[in-house]
Amino acid sequence: LWYVIFAFFVPIFAYFLLILFFSLGCEESSSQMNENSDGEESQIVVPVEAMTITERVIDQKLNLTGVLKPKNSVDIIAEVSGEIISVKKNLGDNIKAGQSLAIIDDIIPKSQYDQAIAQVLSTESNLKIAEANLKSDKYLFENKDISELEYDNSVSNFNNAEAQHLASKAALSAARKAYNDTRIKSPISGVISRKNINLGTMVNIGSPLYR
Repeated sequence: LWYVIFAFFVPIFAYFLLILFFSLGCEESSSQMNENSDGEESQIVVPVEAMTITERVIDQKLNLTGVLKPKNSVDIIAEVSGEIISVKKNLGDNIKAGQSLAIIDDIIPKSQYDQAIAQVLSTESNLKIAEANLKSDKYLFENKDISELEYDNSVSNFNNAEAQHLASKAALSAARKAYNDTRIKSPISGVISRKNINLGTMVNIGSPLYR
């Protein structure tokens, strides 16, 4: 009897377990599909802006309050007296060493400079003549064709001509400097922080012009 009962119910119980396992498998697969679907629906699309990377200079400014002290500071003064006839640089301008800043009236210094040049040329010519005469008189004196007094006069004339030539060259150097001093130039590079002149200003030797 038990054998008959066992043989009857075992296939039914096995069939019931098979249906149960199949049902659970379907529910799990459906749950995973729902989770995947929910995950895909929950993704957020974020807009992204793209740009090409290029090399460039970044200009950055820093505003500070304080007192600036220059590394080098020069007071430019007038070396000659006269009227300012040209102003080329103003307050705040960037300048380079040797650059012209202003001009003082140069009519008289230019005239004196030209005269000094002419004087040098004249004394140079006189020196050459005196030197030629001295050579000639020396030859004549050695051959006793002229007296010693005449020879001494020739030597004296040469010495005077040489002295006058040297003096004229010294005068030319001074005249050249006086003329160049009418051109106000900066000895260093930098920025003009002070300007004491305008067009038509009368300046004397030692007057401050720029800083």
